[in-house]
Amino acid sequence: EVVILCKIHGCNSRFALINGKFYCGSHSVARSMAFFDAKSWYKHIYHQIQSLLLRRPKQYIPPPSIWANIAKEYNLEEKLRNLQGAFEELKEKNLILFGEIYGPGIQKLTYGVTKPELRIFDLCVDGMYVSWNEFKKYAEYLTLRVPPVLKEGPFNKEDIHLAKGTSLLPGANHIREGFVIKPLRERNRPKLGRVILKYINDDYLLKNEDDEGPAH
Repeated sequence: EVVILCKIHGCNSRFALINGKFYCGSHSVARSMAFFDAKSWYKHIYHQIQSLLLRRPKQYIPPPSIWANIAKEYNLEEKLRNLQGAFEELKEKNLILFGEIYGPGIQKLTYGVTKPELRIFDLCVDGMYVSWNEFKKYAEYLTLRVPPVLKEGPFNKEDIHLAKGTSLLPGANHIREGFVIKPLRERNRPKLGRVILKYINDDYLLKNEDDEGPAH
């Protein structure tokens, strides 16, 4: 059985408690809050220049402070510490919470919100991802929202159509980007690694091609 989640077009983010210290950032960069407070502006300028040098002027790179701002707004350090203390299986464990930041100034799709918001979709405990039902329990304790669920149950080929339509996020009045699918119980394959896949809506891909020209 699988869970299929509505894919959100935003900024990948992670918030972690590692050896008692809180970090935040993206899938490729994680820093302490002190780093963002001191260097976020300079790092933002660096990335924007790098984007221009790579001839991708249309690509928007959010300032690193976006992760720090979300961490503060959602009180994520305190919430993760409380989560760690509330569940015996999480005590003294390293936790990494994964999510997507979306809204104005992040990507083209703004989902009808007036400022960046967060949806969480995974939790890693000492290097191991927790299964979906366990994750939902932790998300409820954290009082944080998950992406809209398109389906929970046996997968069949007709489920591909779930990638199409409008986004299910409240207030969004635009196309759905696609979906992310993973087994209800976490598992890994020797050659693939973690079993998790994304499927992009064909209509979304065609719309981007119309807006920007064919990909090269």
